[in-house]
Amino acid sequence: MNSTPMSNNMIAKKCANLLHFYDEILQINEIITSIPQNKKNYTFQSKKEIIHIEPIVDHVKLIPVKVLNPAQNIDELKKQLLQFKENSFEKSETTFVFGDGNPNADLLILGDAPSFDDVQLGKPFMGIVGQLLDRMLGFISVTRAHCFMSNVTFWHKPQNHQFSAQEIEDVIHFVHQMIKLINPKIIVTLGATATNALLNKPQGITQLRGKFHPYPMNPDIMILPSFHPSSLLTSPQNKQLSWRDLLLLKSKIFEMESSK
Repeated sequence: MNSTPMSNNMIAKKCANLLHFYDEILQINEIITSIPQNKKNYTFQSKKEIIHIEPIVDHVKLIPVKVLNPAQNIDELKKQLLQFKENSFEKSETTFVFGDGNPNADLLILGDAPSFDDVQLGKPFMGIVGQLLDRMLGFISVTRAHCFMSNVTFWHKPQNHQFSAQEIEDVIHFVHQMIKLINPKIIVTLGATATNALLNKPQGITQLRGKFHPYPMNPDIMILPSFHPSSLLTSPQNKQLSWRDLLLLKSKIFEMESSK
């Protein structure tokens, strides 16, 4: 008969310990639902007013999505570029150079940006740099009539300007459109800026040159990186490597013509 009071005492002690645990440790001292609630973080309401606790929202930087109507031809693409506005470029028609050559060619040559001479004459690869490139291509019987020439950016930048990733990102979709419209079989990228813009690989131009790489947007198009002619004027020791690239290009052109 004495076992019942002892059991009740034990139960009471356990309940007291449990209440102490909720009150002191968990800081819960009132049960209002079947699930315990923390009163310190609890949102409550009275008959007179409703108190709203606004959720904490992290401020996320919104990245604008470029909406671009695909151009139907090269002339339309040029008009789109002339109307293009982005803060990363100080653009004007006087510093704009689009392209030159045959837009139906199997060979597309891309540099980094128009030079001062290009702006003056309105065509890419002019002046002493253009003369050197014309001679180099002439060695493998390629003229401007056999290719289309342009750049991965279309506005003149000061000499030795290092292009930022944002500047390339702003216009690269136009370059991809150009490639789609021309649909070349080979793209020769001259210099690190043009090469990295299309291939987006961590290696430098010295490691990427000398072999063909598939164009990521269309693996049927092959990319051959090489040195920019302007860099050959200051680093003539690379001319021998450029000559090897030209021979590789010549071999590829011959292979394509033979398969027709």
